[in-house]
Amino acid sequence: MNKDFLTAYSNLLNSIKPVKKDCDNPFYKSKYADLGDIFEEIKQKIRENGFVLLQNVERQILRTRIVHIETGEMLESTFDLITAKPDMQQMGGAVTYARRYSLLPMLNIECEDDDGNAASGIKKQSFDDLNTVAEFERAICDATSEKVLGALWYKWKDKFEKDSPEYKRLQNLSTQIKSSLRG
Repeated sequence: MNKDFLTAYSNLLNSIKPVKKDCDNPFYKSKYADLGDIFEEIKQKIRENGFVLLQNVERQILRTRIVHIETGEMLESTFDLITAKPDMQQMGGAVTYARRYSLLPMLNIECEDDDGNAASGIKKQSFDDLNTVAEFERAICDATSEKVLGALWYKWKDKFEKDSPEYKRLQNLSTQIKSSLRG
């Protein structure tokens, strides 16, 4: 493969952030990343890095290509479209499913969720269970958003006096983490 293609592809992969699994699949009692959310994350980044994304259906196969405009080189994948019945609604669902699941590996898209923790038996600690400064410090350092930091503050403000060294320590750490999240 051409060095220019590989450099552009690497830059593209590094620019893509994880996509949240916020849609429910009631049949399997699981969550998945919505195709629209995936496109919202990747569409502009694909263009900015000099690529074109093509997805088309050929017979019972979805073909996905990511083409580098400058070199003409591309990555390609195919995904068989499988339905239980020959019915257009099922085919539409199969195409949507295939579009989503062909993009995830091709663009190394990570999906955020807690299903892995549940499968591994790791119980996510509730903020209600936090009592010590050390426990709050670990939770603050693990925070992935300002919203989480706000929820933690709501819990520690009732556990520690506002003028106490513990409260100030947690407040300073939270401010540092918030700043790093804003990047």
